[in-house]
Amino acid sequence: MKIALFLCTLFPLFANAFEVDIVSSFNIEELPSKLETVRQTFQVNRVCPSDYFVRKAPYDPNLVKIIVFDPFLNRDVIPKLPKEKLILFLWEPENHPLAFYQSYSKVYTWDDRLVDNVKFFRFNYPYLMPFQKSPFPFEERKLCTTVVGNWTAWRLNILNFFEAYHPEDLECYGRCPPGLKILSMWKGAIKGLHSGKEKIATLQKYRFCICFENTIGLSGYITEKIFSCFAAGCIPIYWGADNIEQYIPKSCFIDYRDFASHEALYRFISTLSQERYEGYIQEIKKYLQSEQAEQFSPAYFDALLYEAITHR
Repeated sequence: MKIALFLCTLFPLFANAFEVDIVSSFNIEELPSKLETVRQTFQVNRVCPSDYFVRKAPYDPNLVKIIVFDPFLNRDVIPKLPKEKLILFLWEPENHPLAFYQSYSKVYTWDDRLVDNVKFFRFNYPYLMPFQKSPFPFEERKLCTTVVGNWTAWRLNILNFFEAYHPEDLECYGRCPPGLKILSMWKGAIKGLHSGKEKIATLQKYRFCICFENTIGLSGYITEKIFSCFAAGCIPIYWGADNIEQYIPKSCFIDYRDFASHEALYRFISTLSQERYEGYIQEIKKYLQSEQAEQFSPAYFDALLYEAITHR
């Protein structure tokens, strides 16, 4: 990875030379990378939630950078801070006018529509994980699952189809679906982190996982969901980023958009042979070891964050 090799040559020059603040409303300790490169190289003054930063945290003029991991409402605080020290990472879809970003020197985003490599730069969710051998062979795996915390309309739509016609072939985890009548389809919450070993172990029990993003049709919006499936050897039925094939080969997943109806999708997965299933698994393994997949790795994200902080 060229960016990592380049940055390794800079580490001795910058070690402990910079002080940074990291501002986030989510628990960044749950990130796979855990910001290891930044923590080892810089003096991280504070890792604080956004509401605390807005209300109480004084600005330290010695800071070389302030990394904001989500765009909290910043009309009062952010515009008063030095623009050259502010870097924004956009993790979730937000409807902000372009003027919103003027307070930041750089913005890193998943949104390919914004990327210009001048002000807006691409970053990826750092959730690439290695393939993990499953104790469950093809013939012992159940047909299909889904893991959902946010039951959007499109997720409820396909759940309702299975509940009405094939309730024995779908089991769901996470938050209990609203209005579910056949409660045996819901298996409860999964312990651990949202991409932790418990989730992988659960997915390993199934051949397929309905893997819909929280928001559909956004260019470049690819979260951890599909990578959890890959690690578990559970073939994702994916719907999300409209340009998913620019980042992940279509041979690695089942594209929900390819089917005219839920029944057509069901017929496809319920009759898929073990040979074709193993073909998907081989493609997934090949992708996970490829240079193309590297951009979703924790190490790549660490290197990108390091570059964001040190580049003048």
